[in-house]
Parts: sequence; structure tokens; C-alpha cells
Amino acid sequence: MDIDINVVMRARDGDPDAFIDLYETMYKSLYRSAFLSLGRKEDAEDAVSDTIVDAWNEIGNLRDAKAFCSWIFRILYVKCQRKRAYYMTQPLELKPEGENGDYYIREEGSGAFTRIQSGWTTPTDNDPDVIRALFTLSPEDREIIVLHVIAGFKSREIAQITGLKASTVRSKEARALNKIREVLS
Repeated sequence: MDIDINVVMRARDGDPDAFIDLYETMYKSLYRSAFLSLGRKEDAEDAVSDTIVDAWNEIGNLRDAKAFCSWIFRILYVKCQRKRAYYMTQPLELKPEGENGDYYIREEGSGAFTRIQSGWTTPTDNDPDVIRALFTLSPEDREIIVLHVIAGFKSREIAQITGLKASTVRSKEARALNKIREVLS
């Protein structure tokens, strides 16, 4: 991700226009990561919004402007973890979605909703195979894949974001990729 360090430094010094430039540069990557982590548009939007608010409030404390991308993704990672932890405390949920009669159910302890049409559970039947395969992974493994493939971070940077060791990130990523290959074959 190409971030202009001068823009980061201006934002760190309190320039709101510079922060808006950073937001516009980062939004799509942040949203994709949050959506693939959480599985729901609304939750992804909330996580990104909360991330941006926290980033604006704390950017003055950012010591190394070069670390901006991993810093903001760390904030997003924590927001997504908290959202998943919240899911774990919630009971079964069934909610209508749209006019076509589709419903989505979230089982207790699960972060993603599953689509139900006409009484049959069809988990993301219309989604690309890769997305379905991604959601067969644990949330932590899915996060590692998203941070690497979508956000473009290296294992060392993912380790900083997640708090894991770089070697653990590499081994989890390798196992997760193998699982995705198995699901897709």
C-alpha cells in the first residue's frame, strides 16, 4: 500500500485534510479486511468507522509515520476481535434481510451469518468459491490470510498487528492456505 509519509506526518500534526487523504487511500482495504473478517456489511462498516475515529483521536501519538499502515490495521484488528467476542455472548439470531424473503441466522458463538432461503440453509451459495473457502477457516486464520492477501502485509507486519510471533503467522498461513486449497479442489 502506497502511503505518502509526508501526508501521515501532516495528519499526525493535526491537519484534518491530510487525515481525510489517508482515509480515502485506506478505506477500501480496511473495509475489505473487516468484511472478510466479520462476514457482514454492517459490522464491517461499524468496525471501519470505529477504527477511523480511534485513528483520528490517536494519530498524534504515532511515533513512526512509516508504521501508519500496520498501526491502523492493528486498530481494525482489535475492533474485529471485539466484535467477534461480542458475537460469542449473543444468543441465536434470526433476522429478515431484503424483500426477496432471505433470512440470515447467526448461531451462538459464530461471527458470520448464514443465509437461509425457503427454509433451507444455503451458506453463501451465491458467493465465489474462494469466499466460501475463506469462511471455513477459524477467525484468526482468516484474519492472517486477509491481512496478507488483501492488505499486503508480510508475516513480520502481521505478527505486529496480531501479537503473534512471525513464525507462528507463517505456519498458520501455510496451514490455512492448504485448507483453502482442499476446500476448492
